[in-house]
Amino acid sequence: SKVRARSTLKAVEEKAGGKLFTAEIVMEMDGSEQPVMVSENLTLLFE
Repeated sequence: SKVRARSTLKAVEEKAGGKLFTAEIVMEMDGSEQPVMVSENLTLLFE
């Protein structure tokens, strides 16, 4: 089966010394009506 993932940037917030990025990741598989995975990824980058 083929799988694919899509990432969407949902928010960027200013934090002390950096920025917090929030992304939604959806993984889909051919032949499946529902996603096989949905997650939220938080990344904190310091400047």
